[in-house]
Amino acid sequence: MVNNDALVSAVAVLDGKALPRPARLTSRCFDPFPDGDEDRKHPGPYHAAADGYWLLLPPLAPGKHRLVIGANYGNDTDADFGRMIQNFEYELQIGEPAI
Repeated sequence: MVNNDALVSAVAVLDGKALPRPARLTSRCFDPFPDGDEDRKHPGPYHAAADGYWLLLPPLAPGKHRLVIGANYGNDTDADFGRMIQNFEYELQIGEPAI
């Protein structure tokens, strides 16, 4: 979240086709484990929050898919991360439908 306010551009490409620009979503602080959750290893409450850019992918056919994400930031006040460039590439393997 260091540069979320300074996003200059964001690109998402699925199988060579551009997707809509990711949307910034933030949440208030919340406890990710509801009361009575048996997976809770230590007594809470736990605190979590989200602040990032999100993208909902369309349903994908079985097989391999390629997702490429790129982002550029323009925060001149942060010498370490202000002009950060991020590029990610994912190979998604979608299995056959269960039903």
